[in-house]
Amino acid sequence: MVWSAQASFIRFNAIEGDPSDRNKDEEGEVDQVVGGTAVKEGAIPYQAAFLLNEKLHCGGSLIDSTHILTAAHCCKEVNHKDVTVVLNSIKYKSGERSRDAVVRTVTKLVVHEKYSKAGGNMENDVCLLKLSAPVTLKPVRLPAASCNSKDYVGKTATLSGWGQTTPGGRTGQVSDTLMQVRLTVMCNIKCQEKYKNQPMKISDSEICAFGDGKGSCYGDSGGPLVVGGVLVGVVSGGGNGGCTAEPGYYARVTCFMNWIKKNIK
Repeated sequence: MVWSAQASFIRFNAIEGDPSDRNKDEEGEVDQVVGGTAVKEGAIPYQAAFLLNEKLHCGGSLIDSTHILTAAHCCKEVNHKDVTVVLNSIKYKSGERSRDAVVRTVTKLVVHEKYSKAGGNMENDVCLLKLSAPVTLKPVRLPAASCNSKDYVGKTATLSGWGQTTPGGRTGQVSDTLMQVRLTVMCNIKCQEKYKNQPMKISDSEICAFGDGKGSCYGDSGGPLVVGGVLVGVVSGGGNGGCTAEPGYYARVTCFMNWIKKNIK
């Protein structure tokens, strides 16, 4: 899956759920993005491909019939007229999409007013895309409003996206097919320890997840981190050691529920 280098840290840059039972193998294990495997068609209908001028820019999540939640760094300096959203398809390219794919243009981008890169990483890294017309797909479930950094610690999370499938620099290709991987949510204190030699502070409004040789990579920005069918994180960034050397950090959705509710009215 995919990130982008910024100073001495990596943000899951703009290039570019919880799976259903049909994504499980015979032993009940969910297919695993770096370290992941392909999602089956229709399994994650809320996963959005955020295209900029028809090229993969970022990921996102359908949160109601007319809004996509993504990362603020995906939306900065972007004209909404250049954005297309593809839903309900494991392929995002025109001519390769599922016959059930839903495609919409965007009428408005709403970047969190306190989004910043201060302190080495990105704070308040959330953005809403307003779709040009409603969709009938089932959106991802949203959590209750909260901002407790202990929420979800130790839980298994599913990450999905079209980012690079191998770690390292930005030389790899993004995936043509939607991929997913299982990660473990870790506490912010341990996550911060992993970044002790890097100029960043993991805040309460961020959530970390880590897997052995697995994680987000370049192109996965804005995509969903899901626990038990509930959207808990928005892909934001990671460390300077490559896509899997340090835990990925995500905007903690519970901390932004009041902002989301205010801006989707």
